[in-house]
Amino acid sequence: MEWNKEDISDGILEIHAKSWHGFVEYIQNELANFRAYIYRGQREPEWKLAPSINRIDGIKTLKIDTLATFKQACRGRRGLSPSNLEDNDWWALGQHHHLKTPLLDWTESPFVAAFFAFATARASENLPKARMVYAIAKQKIQNMSDEIGKKEPKTILSSGNKLNIISPLVDDNARLVSQRGLFTKTSGSNFDIESWVRPHFKQNNAAIMIKISIIENLGDRDNFLRFLNRMNINYLSLFPDLEGAAKHCNMQLEIDDY
Repeated sequence: MEWNKEDISDGILEIHAKSWHGFVEYIQNELANFRAYIYRGQREPEWKLAPSINRIDGIKTLKIDTLATFKQACRGRRGLSPSNLEDNDWWALGQHHHLKTPLLDWTESPFVAAFFAFATARASENLPKARMVYAIAKQKIQNMSDEIGKKEPKTILSSGNKLNIISPLVDDNARLVSQRGLFTKTSGSNFDIESWVRPHFKQNNAAIMIKISIIENLGDRDNFLRFLNRMNINYLSLFPDLEGAAKHCNMQLEIDDY
C-alpha cells in the first residue's frame, strides 16, 4: 500500500502518501464514495489554512473596512447595469480578483485540489518534500459553527469564533464553476482552520479534517500533472479565460509530453 494513516486526534486524521500514486490510491479506496468533504491543495506543508486578510496586521484590518472600500472602488467597473450582490458574493468577487479577504478557496474535487498543490514547481535540491491536500467535513463544520453562533452574544466581535461554508451564486465567476469551488469564511485575526477544529472537536473520533501529505520525489510533479491533464484537470479547464489559456501553454513549455 502506497499510503498509511495515523490515529484520529481531536477530529483530525493524518494520511501520509509515499507518492502521488499513493494519493490516488487513497482517494479511490477510501473517499470515492463520500460527498461529505471539500478539498484544498497547498504547496508547502508549513503553510497554515488561514485566509489572506488574516496574514495582515490585525490593527490595520480594524482600521480599514476592506469590503466597503472594495465596493466603493468597484463603481463603474462591473459593466452596465451590474447585479446587486450580497456581502459574501462581494467577498467572492474580490477573492477572484486578488483582494485580501477572509475567504479560503476549496473545491468539491480532491484531484482539482491536488492540481493546485502541485501546480508550482520546486527546485530539485529541495526534494523530496511533501505537498498537502486538506479535506474538511463541510456539514459537520457548518453545524458546529451554527451552534457557536447560537451560544455567543450578538456583538460585533461574536463572529470571531465561527467558520462558515459559503457557496456564492454569482454568475460572473466562471472559474468558481469550473473548479467546483466554494469557500470557507472566517473572522478575527490569527485564525487557522486546524487550530479551530482541534478544540471544537476535542476527543472526537470522526475525521472532521483530513491532512494528506504527498511526498514529491524528483520527476513526480511532471508525472502527476501529466496524469491530471489526461483527466482534463489543467489550467485550461480550471481557468476558462485568457489567463488560463496562457498558463496552460506555459505548462506545455515546462513539462515534456504534457
